Parts: sequence; structure tokens; C-alpha cells
Amino acid sequence: METAARFREELIVSLKKGDHARVDFLRLMIASLHNAEIEKRNPLSEEESIAILRKEAKRRKEASVMFHAGGRDDLARKEQDELLMLKDYLPSEIEAGEVERVVRGVMAQGASELPVVMREAMKILKGAADGKVVQEIAKRALGIEKSSP
Repeated sequence: METAARFREELIVSLKKGDHARVDFLRLMIASLHNAEIEKRNPLSEEESIAILRKEAKRRKEASVMFHAGGRDDLARKEQDELLMLKDYLPSEIEAGEVERVVRGVMAQGASELPVVMREAMKILKGAADGKVVQEIAKRALGIEKSSP
């Protein structure tokens, strides 16, 4: 089922149940997908919808960290709750072992610099893994140590 249609169906169910938090979340996601559709001026493909949901998940993670750092644990909790709801709609991320296999495969094809390895690995993974995870695995595989901030 198309992601936007699934959100609309679940919105109706949540409205009937009186689940206000889920209703607010679903309305935000429907609006986000609709805005992207307007921006594109064409209907979104399922892959584009998933990419937008991944961006929304990243925003929720970052907002949660920022709210927590600012002492607003109530808002941080709200963002975390929305992130949990959002994960129900995202395909599961692949395991670190699979990411490492892809990174090593890219390196076997001759890529030896981090930006090249990252670009090629992300093309293969097509958003199925978090970019930070891919970067950490690529750095480790290339023997690049973390620089302390």
C-alpha cells in the first residue's frame, strides 16, 4: 500500500480511537508528503516517500537531542515518541555486517578515499542504512581514526 494512503487510513482509525498524539503525528506526515509532492509537481514514488520519512526521522532525532540538551525533556520525549511511531512506517535498516560487506566491495573496486567510498556505498544501499553508520564503517575499513572535536 502506498505510504500516503496508509497514513490517511490510519488517521481515520486514530481519530475514531481518540489517540490525539498519533493523530497529530499522522497529520504532520501527511502534510510533509503533500508538501514534497507540491514541490516536485508530480506524485511521489514509494522510494521518494520513504526518503522523506527518513528525513523526518533524522529531524526527530536531532530535535530530541537539542531539546534534551536545552533541558526540555518534555519536548525531547515528544520527539522520541514521534520517532518511534515513524519507525513503524520505515523499512528496517540493514545490519552493520551487511554495510561492512558493501563498503569492502566498494573498496575492492578501487575506491580508496572516504568520499568516494561513501558515495558508492550509499548508491548501493539506497538509504537502507544510516549515513553515520556507513561513515563509521568506511572510516574503520580505510584505517582512518576518529578526530576528537
